[in-house]
Amino acid sequence: MTTKQFIHSIKYLLIACCLSHISACNLLDLDGKSDDTSPLLEGLQEPETTTLSGTFVVPKPIKSEQASVIDLSDCSNIPSGYLPLLNATINIVLQNEIVEDSATNTDTCGKFEISISEIKENIETAILQAESEHYKTLTVQAKSFTAEEENQPDAVASTISKDAQYVINGLQKLDSKNITFSITDSIDGKALIQTINDAITIKINSQTVTVEKINSLEQIDLKASSVLTLDASGSMSAEVYDDQSKPILDENNETFNRMRLTARAAHQFIAEKNSDDEIAIIPFSSDVNLLNASFFDNWTFIDTDSNEVALNYSASGFTQNTSELHFAVDFYNLHSPLWSNTFSKTLDTHHISRNDQVHLIDSYYYPWDSGTKLEDSINQALAASKYGTNPLKAVFVMTDGDAYFNNLEGLIDEAKSLSIPVHSLAISEAANTDTLQEISEKTGGSFKQILDISTIEGVYSALQSTIKFAYIAELSQEVISGDTLTLEFTLNGETTTRSIEIK
Repeated sequence: MTTKQFIHSIKYLLIACCLSHISACNLLDLDGKSDDTSPLLEGLQEPETTTLSGTFVVPKPIKSEQASVIDLSDCSNIPSGYLPLLNATINIVLQNEIVEDSATNTDTCGKFEISISEIKENIETAILQAESEHYKTLTVQAKSFTAEEENQPDAVASTISKDAQYVINGLQKLDSKNITFSITDSIDGKALIQTINDAITIKINSQTVTVEKINSLEQIDLKASSVLTLDASGSMSAEVYDDQSKPILDENNETFNRMRLTARAAHQFIAEKNSDDEIAIIPFSSDVNLLNASFFDNWTFIDTDSNEVALNYSASGFTQNTSELHFAVDFYNLHSPLWSNTFSKTLDTHHISRNDQVHLIDSYYYPWDSGTKLEDSINQALAASKYGTNPLKAVFVMTDGDAYFNNLEGLIDEAKSLSIPVHSLAISEAANTDTLQEISEKTGGSFKQILDISTIEGVYSALQSTIKFAYIAELSQEVISGDTLTLEFTLNGETTTRSIEIK
């Protein structure tokens, strides 16, 4: 019986008492309401109600990133790359027991609201659980869903498909006592948004350490500096076909090639970043170039009136400015209108979010051509990362080629010494998958081979989610050079583990 039910039962008993013992009627007002000052009712006032509300979501399948058939126009607070968790049954759990009368369901936007009086004093240990047919149980701390201020945005949490497994990515040391990581799913690569703290165990040299605090990047507003390396070799002009050997067409029925789709994916990555995050871009072939002010000083830019126009760009190559970043991707893309002098017909348009005055480049496309200097591109990305102004750093590498590495061990050691995970994408069967996988595994990053390149926009969206929804754990002891850092994640009866060596 709940506290509320108990109070109502007492009231009915007192009314019955009045009918037979008039003297007891002084316990009740004539309108039948209880006298709150009565000694019999003292301490039985209804406890304060707690309202929990938020939005539950699931990963959007990467194959549907380009054209979603689900209308989310009426749904606020759905992160890019996710869909609402529909009609899930939600319960509050205390000490492994479901709280009576706490059940509710998510609506068509994944939203829910529960008002409950029994958990005010236990909110620190209360758990929300959501059950649905096709997804694993969503389990989160209830206190994350108590709105402390009016008009505060809904808290968001996600779960993953029942067919997927949990994966640990982006494991890195931030400073002596803080580490960061993301939990993703094995199918779509999207980050798990919020979880219970008890799911995470951290070890240093096989000894479990106390985790003082776990927060998400969103909760503490930690900013990221990322480097994108983009393959610009000649093979990136190869046309793209689906698994039934049909050409993958754009909105004008032109067949996509690898470079065009990569450019679209990079635009997607930029569009979904947090406003304060900064990105640097490094295209490569036989030449490797960090796109920054000194690089662009070597080019002549023309506006729509055929007048020469100046381009303002970051000196370090890192910029928060999405217009500048979209310009850099258009510059990389051989098929953008910037390179109208190269082709009489351009297949892509200027990115809609650009606000510069550059219409075209007074030159043919020659910065990159044949060759795949993948090792140099990663080394340059690591070197450039030192100039990133934010504490969270990551390198994202993509290639379609089989490149040779002269000093693989030295590259990995450099990434580990900088505590920078290298996330790598191989977008063809010819790519050097073994080496890329080794680099990512040893630096705490993720590896993915994409044979259906039509999904690349969804893949880059997933990579961005691993930054936006990463976790930070504050440890009770320092992590020093030579230590092996291990993170163990256990949820829904499944356990996954990831270890890296700290340099």
